[in-house]
Amino acid sequence: MKRTELPTQLQALLRHIPYVTIATVSSGGLPWSTPMVGHFDSKMNLYWVTTKISQHSRNIAGNSHIFVTVFDTSAPLGTGLGVYLQMQAQELQSSAAIIQACKLSGMNFTENLQDHPDFLGDCPRRMYRAIPERIWYNGNADYDGHTVDVRLELTK
Repeated sequence: MKRTELPTQLQALLRHIPYVTIATVSSGGLPWSTPMVGHFDSKMNLYWVTTKISQHSRNIAGNSHIFVTVFDTSAPLGTGLGVYLQMQAQELQSSAAIIQACKLSGMNFTENLQDHPDFLGDCPRRMYRAIPERIWYNGNADYDGHTVDVRLELTK
């Protein structure tokens, strides 16, 4: 799904909220949730930078399935919008892939990435990309006369 195919209010959410929460699972099956700064490209691929020794990075190395949430926590109670994404994550392992990711996502970490060793070799930081498999957003539904929070799936 292209970012421009999202409802207008969800496009605005992704433009204005830089934070994502990435949920991973350890090799022992334990959940781990991490708030990060993330950047989406036009195809809803998510990019972020983190250390290779962080728990979520180790979890992704063993299990590439992640779940990402973007939510407007500044909205008045009961009015916040959220986007929920089931994704496949991977560490980017070449300069070409990192440069392309920066171009696609609008991230700008260095003046000249070709001459910068960041995210490779001995550098402790890594760049990741996650590709969406399914996308939902929050909404309301009636359940026996009560308004309840539900997830509405966006289809490709």
